[in-house]
Amino acid sequence: MKNIMNNRISVMILSLAIILQSCVSTSNVSKTATKQNANNSNLLVQVVSPLLENIDGTEKIWLGGQIQDRLKSNLQDYLGMKIVVDSKSEDALKKLQREAESEARNENTAIELGKITTARFAMFSKIRKTTSGYIISADFTNLTTGEQKATATSKEYTKIEYLYGNTGAVDEITLALADKLGIRLSNKQKQLLTSIEDDINYEPYFSNNEIYVKGGTFFIGTKEFTVNDFFIAKTEASDDVGFPIVNKTWFEVIQYCNELSKKEKFESVYEISKNGKKVKADFSKNGYRLPTREEWYWAATGAEKRNVFETNSNLDSVVWYIENSDEKIHRIAQKDANPIGIYDMFGNVAEWCWNTAEDDYRIVCGGFYGSSEKYVTPEKFYSKHKRDFGENYIGFRLVRTCMNNKSQEKSK
Repeated sequence: MKNIMNNRISVMILSLAIILQSCVSTSNVSKTATKQNANNSNLLVQVVSPLLENIDGTEKIWLGGQIQDRLKSNLQDYLGMKIVVDSKSEDALKKLQREAESEARNENTAIELGKITTARFAMFSKIRKTTSGYIISADFTNLTTGEQKATATSKEYTKIEYLYGNTGAVDEITLALADKLGIRLSNKQKQLLTSIEDDINYEPYFSNNEIYVKGGTFFIGTKEFTVNDFFIAKTEASDDVGFPIVNKTWFEVIQYCNELSKKEKFESVYEISKNGKKVKADFSKNGYRLPTREEWYWAATGAEKRNVFETNSNLDSVVWYIENSDEKIHRIAQKDANPIGIYDMFGNVAEWCWNTAEDDYRIVCGGFYGSSEKYVTPEKFYSKHKRDFGENYIGFRLVRTCMNNKSQEKSK
C-alpha cells in the first residue's frame, strides 16, 4: 500500500511539473504528501472574492465569503496549491476580472499585476443567480504570462446551500479545474468531491433557536455589571449546512440584523447613516442585534447556572480549539452545550459584539478553532478587532431584548 501511494504521489508531481511548471502533490493523502506540498512554493494562488450577479439582500452579505473560503480550502486540500492573501492587489485583480467579463482583458495587465502580488496565479469566480437557481463560473489565470490556464462553469443548482456544501458547485468546479490543469486526483479525493455525505438536517438559524436568559448582577474582574433579561441564539449564525457564517465585517453584521428583523417582522434596532459608517442602537426595540460584551459573558458562563468551566474540567467536550479542531471551522452544535443550552461560545469561531473598544475597533468575544487553551476560558474571553475587516475566524450570534409579552409580538 505504501509503495502504491508513493507511486501516485510521484505521478502527480510529474504531471504538475509539466503543466504548471511547479511541484504540487495533493494534500491530505498522507503525511509524506503534506510535507511535499509544503515545498511547492512556486504554485502561489490568490483567490479573489467572487463577483455577484443578480444577488442582493442578506445573500449578498455572506455568500461571497462562503464561496471564497470553500475555493481556498479545495485548492489547498485537493489541488495542493498554496493560498496567498494580499489585500493590496485585491482591487486590481477585481478590475482584471471585470475586463475578462467584458472580453476586454489585456494579458499585459495580468503580467503587471503579477509584479505587485506574491501570487503567481489568480483564481477568479462569479456567482450568478438565475430565474431558477445559481451558477458558479471560474477562471484560473497565470499572472506571469497573462494566460488563462483553465475555465470552468458549474451546472445550475436550485438551492444556495448546494453551491458551497459537499458535492456542490465548488466541488464540481474543483474537479473540472483538476482535469483541465492536468492535476491527477486520487480515487479517494474524487470520491470526496462527488459522493454525498449522510444527510444532516439543520433548522434555519432563527427557527426555534432562541433561548431566554434571565438577567443578573456579576463581576468581570473587579467591576460589577448588571444585565437585564434577553433572548440569545443557541448557536452561532450559520449557513444552511451548519457552518458558522464568517468573513463579515461588523458593519455587515449590523446591516444583516436590520434586514433579518424586517424579514421576521420585528422592529429594527439599528439606525445606520447613509454612508453606512455610523450606527445608533435602540435596545428598546424588539429586533435582532449583537449582544453587548456583558450579555455575551453572562450567557457564556451559564448566567444563573454559572461556573461551567470551574465545574467542567473536560474542555474538549465543550470547545473547539487548537488542541482538537485540526485548525479548521466545524459545524455548529457538535460539542456539548453550556448549562443553559448554548453551544460554541468559547470556541469554533469568535463572535462580534456591540461594544466599542477604541476608535474603529469593536469587541470580539470568545476564542476560535486556532486559539490556545488560555484564550477559550472566561479569564481571556474578549479581544478587539477593526470593525471594517472580516476574518475567517470571526462569526456572530444574535440576541433580542426581552420585553413584556405584548411588545415581543411581531409587528403587523
